Parts: sequence; structure tokens; C-alpha cells
Amino acid sequence: MKRFLVFLIAVCFSANAFAQITKQQDNVNVEQIEDENNPVQNLNKIQNNLDYMMLTWELPQNTSYDEKILSWSDDMLYTISAAGIHEEQEALHYFTSEDVAEYVGWKVKQIAFIPLGTENTHSIVIWEEIDEEKTLVYEQEINNENLAFREWNYIDLDEDFYFENNKNYYIGFSSDGDSNGHWIFPCDNSEPNYEKNWVHVGDTWSCLDLAVNVNLCIKTILENPDGKDINIDNSKNNKLTGYRVYANNEIVKEIKEPYIVCYFDTEFESANDIEYCVTAVYGDVESESLCVEHVSVDDIAYSSRLEIYPNPANDFVTIKTHNNIGDLITISDISGRTLITEEVTADDIQINIADLAKGLYIIKVGDKSEKLIIRD
Repeated sequence: MKRFLVFLIAVCFSANAFAQITKQQDNVNVEQIEDENNPVQNLNKIQNNLDYMMLTWELPQNTSYDEKILSWSDDMLYTISAAGIHEEQEALHYFTSEDVAEYVGWKVKQIAFIPLGTENTHSIVIWEEIDEEKTLVYEQEINNENLAFREWNYIDLDEDFYFENNKNYYIGFSSDGDSNGHWIFPCDNSEPNYEKNWVHVGDTWSCLDLAVNVNLCIKTILENPDGKDINIDNSKNNKLTGYRVYANNEIVKEIKEPYIVCYFDTEFESANDIEYCVTAVYGDVESESLCVEHVSVDDIAYSSRLEIYPNPANDFVTIKTHNNIGDLITISDISGRTLITEEVTADDIQINIADLAKGLYIIKVGDKSEKLIIRD
């Protein structure tokens, strides 16, 4: 029986372009901080299409540490992608031996991702590639009770894993289940790092960013084993140990890793006035706070969500749109080649896909000029 696999891409907002690995921090020892009240820098808030608030900030001045984050994502969840399949699927970032050459001997401390399917099982995975031969070298199953859904989760590796010379790596997470209410692959909306975002289903490896302009939300946290705890006097409380996040003067998150510089408020309601504040923590010393306000607004109608059924499909697929989100539907293969184009003439559009071969396809809905799913 032929099975039609659908990816649904919901795209919002624009983001800064990232043309290389996001090297968020320098790999040097923690510096002595003359001012222990050194606050975080550049606090920003962004409301995304999942209707919650994201806060991001930068390290306090003159502060660094021995961990580094490698990612093709800009850290911002703008987009959600769904795969209509009933078997294990993997979302992966691809790093060539050249990409990680300066980190040979470094340990993979954590793999971070944003789980969205609450009924799915999840694992973090690492594949090695030598001469185009891929081998699964690390897999660690994660209990859903230990996951915070719709926000970044930083998963510690149970076993040591180090980067080696002359090897390419695919690093990310796996999930199972179908897309009926289970959003599988979280993505940002930054300029894609082409051939760096991959989806693995069964025996099929597909390069996602060749078909859609997104980067998968995955982060690999490395630890330099040669630079830990050198010349650090923790008794002076001058080592950055994390952050505290406040909403209307009440603490809502205690972050104990200095390299985690974002917070998702999944309980956010746009009708409420909220002041968010973030402080830097140095042992038992807390810095001055940096704050940003959200002022209540009237109800905003978001219309980025589509319904697609049946999914998987064989002969016909129905696409249900809402609130005139666009006037053109296109279906393309994973390489980006457009195969079917239909104008939106009603809320429910039925498309004949009987002539398409079994495989993975991209559906986009939007303006004829932009050919993107948009929201009012």
C-alpha cells in the first residue's frame, strides 16, 4: 500500500541569518569578575506562533566558561513541522569533520531539543559518518516524565562521548507517532544552513533545508575536558552559575547552566500585563535585574494552523484552512521541486495525490507571491 508522507510547515516572523555554526560562547576559563553584581545583557522578548513568550539574553560582560553550544539554529522556536508517519523518525544537525575540527577531544555534554508530541517516545541520538557510511553510535531513551514540552530540554549524556578526527556527525533526537495532534520537529525561521538539517525515517535520509527555509531546533553542548576548574576560587562567588527569571516579581525559573540564555513562558496570556526580569547568579550572589515589559493587548487571531487528513494518505488528501490564510497550495518533493499547485477556493480543499510515488512531500499554503503559510 502506498503511503503519502506529509510535512506541514507553519512559518511566522523573520529572524537574523546565521551562516555558520552558532558559537554562542568562547571556550576559555571563567574569568575573575571584579563586579560580582554583573547583570545579563540585551534582554529581548518575542511572542511566537504557539502563543507563548520567549525571553533571550546575553552573557554578562567579561564572563565566559568552558562549555560551548554548537547549533545551526538561532535558538528561537518560530515554526512547527509535522510528519504523518507511524514509525520512529529522527531530526538531526549535520556536522562535517571540518565543522568540528577545533573540538576534537571535546566531550558531548548534552543534546538539547524541544519536544512537542506528548504521547510520543523520545531519544537523543548520535550518528557517525565515514566515507558516507553512517553508523548509530549513541542512543539514549528519555522518559517523558523528565521532559518539559514546548520548551528547550538539555539532556545529559549517560555515557562519555568525544569528537574524533576525520569523522562527520549527525546529532539530534528521535520521536515516534503520527502528526494527528503531535507536532514532531520544531524549527526556527532563520536563514537555513543548507545541507545541515536532516530527517531520518527508516532507511531514508532527507535534507530538510533544501526544501523549506528553516533550521531544526537542536543544540549540542560541548565540554572542554582540558579546561575545567582551572584557577577558579568558588569561595569568592565570582563564577557565573546560572540565572533567575521573574514574572511580576515572582521567580518562575531557576536556570543552573550559564550557557542556557533563553526562557519560554508557556503559560503566557497576551491579555495580561507582565514584567519579566532576569538576574545573573554567582554562587549565592544575585546581580541586579534586567527587565522587559509586556503590555496587554486585545485578542489576536492567529491563523497559522492547518488541518491535513488523512495523513498518511494514498489517493486524496484534504487540506482544511482557516481565516483566509492564503490563496495558493503547493506540494513539492523533498528536493523542493513543485509537483502540484492548487488555488484555495474554499476552506476544505481536496487534492488528488494518486499519481505521486510513496515518499515524503512538502505542503505550503500562502499568498501567490510568497508561497508561504502566513498568519494574520
